[in-house]
Amino acid sequence: MPVQAQEYQTPSDYAPVEAYLTAELHQCFRQTRSYHGDLACGNQLYNACTRIAPDGDTTAGLAICGGVLSNVLDRSLNDVWADLRRGMSPADFEGLLGKQRNWLAYRTSESKAATQRNAGGSMSAYSGWIKYVDLSAERLARLREMVRE
Repeated sequence: MPVQAQEYQTPSDYAPVEAYLTAELHQCFRQTRSYHGDLACGNQLYNACTRIAPDGDTTAGLAICGGVLSNVLDRSLNDVWADLRRGMSPADFEGLLGKQRNWLAYRTSESKAATQRNAGGSMSAYSGWIKYVDLSAERLARLREMVRE
């Protein structure tokens, strides 16, 4: 049973941005073979989104980029998750599944807390997405490291 987050509804004018960022992430992953390299691949995405997205440098654009990046990173997490499942014993996979569920709850909690710290301000949604993207990029790098092992 996959552990998945709910998908963000990407605005139509950001769909090409999402496709571009997905391709950029996969291209970057083809060039790296380490945790730190993978982490850098994930961390570069926000800057790329704000650079190429319509209104990417506005508060609204920053928040939309966060949602778009959540889709990109969550799909990549699901791809890596499938690789792990194929390469692990059922018992080891079950142990990792429990840890993944805990991590998903942690990511949700931390993202909500970041949003609430700026409640009422224009940066509220953006702050939550930053936390979500940062945690997702780090987890993706960790899981890719496990696949390599």
